Amino acid sequence: MHSFIKKLSLLCCLFFLSPSAHALFFTSGALKAGLGTQKTEDGTTIQSRKLAAYSLDANLALSYFGFIAGVNGEYGLWRQMTKPSEVGNSNTQGSYRALSPVIGYQLSSLRVLLKLPISFSDNYKFDKKNSSSQTINYTDSSTFSLQLHWDSTPVTFWGVEYQKTTFEKSKINNTESALSSKFTMNAVSLMYGLHF
Repeated sequence: MHSFIKKLSLLCCLFFLSPSAHALFFTSGALKAGLGTQKTEDGTTIQSRKLAAYSLDANLALSYFGFIAGVNGEYGLWRQMTKPSEVGNSNTQGSYRALSPVIGYQLSSLRVLLKLPISFSDNYKFDKKNSSSQTINYTDSSTFSLQLHWDSTPVTFWGVEYQKTTFEKSKINNTESALSSKFTMNAVSLMYGLHF
């Protein structure tokens, strides 16, 4: 079912990105900086900890009479602020990338964007390797993200975002397995960027 929804979303994005005399391209790129948390749902496999999140965020979409639909791409770094000694001598900082469908609406100088909870491509790579010196990746995520943009000039904007991402699988040496407890990342960020 999850695979079917991904394929349907991809088809919808391709439809909206097809040439149309009544559509205008909308593109944006922004820097994000915020504070967030990471933990597993059981609260014990990975204890809750505070992190700083820094990201590059970009959208490629079409705008139909104010309605926006397209694709969002993000690459970010998460840096742990909680001392490892306070959370079982663990450090979960790493890098995050994702490609997701996005929809939204433009009303005058205010723009609302919503990332749909589906990822065409996703990965969270931990900086710290496991005891066997293997790189740990988390995959198969769903993301809820709400962004509010205020156009400060015809080509620049300020914004805020709330984002929650949940991962269901781990990947080590190209071998995927289900996580015993889902891993979640939450962040509230400020944004500044360009739009065209």
